[in-house]
Amino acid sequence: MRGDNQRKNGNHLMPMFPSTRNWLAVWAPVPIRLAVGYGFMAHGYAKFSRGPEKFAVVLHTLGVPEPLLAAWAATLTELIGGAAVIVGALIPWVSIPMAVVLLTALVTVHLPYGFFSVKFAEVTEAGIKFGTVGYEILLLYLAGLHGLRDREARLKRIDELALPQDVREDVVRLVNTIDIPGAGNTAATTAKTPARGRRLAKPTQRTQQLPKS
Repeated sequence: MRGDNQRKNGNHLMPMFPSTRNWLAVWAPVPIRLAVGYGFMAHGYAKFSRGPEKFAVVLHTLGVPEPLLAAWAATLTELIGGAAVIVGALIPWVSIPMAVVLLTALVTVHLPYGFFSVKFAEVTEAGIKFGTVGYEILLLYLAGLHGLRDREARLKRIDELALPQDVREDVVRLVNTIDIPGAGNTAATTAKTPARGRRLAKPTQRTQQLPKS
């Protein structure tokens, strides 16, 4: 219906563009997904290239139990989780251990140094020297993960990128025609179910009494 794609503005009708709106909903989170995923993978690769054993020494100094196991867990979480965020796979699941890594780093390392992540220590002839790193960037990563967990903000997944749009529409249309008991098509179920409060007329049989002899 034409009215579904139009909106009233005074006495005029402003056309709505569902395709444009859907396109923005699908592709708008791309910069967030690339930034968060690449950031995690970069930190994970740095730990892996230097060796998780060296990172375990840092964790041991901070008093983290089982530092070697924690170092490998953090490294793999950043590598695998970052790759999953980039391709848009299993984001609601991988974001949980990724958030745990961020919160652990925030509490054990960055919290005593305040909010700002960029602090100018001094300016010399060799260049600018920066001071300690606060938890500002960690909050940005947490906010990015939270936004990507939202179903409306999630990007196209690999299976959606592999299928043309017309094929996906045909699949959705086919699934909607299937009537599954308990979770089937709402319209079909409504058509089969009588309205609430409506009583079905029951056939009545009249018995004819014979005269007594």
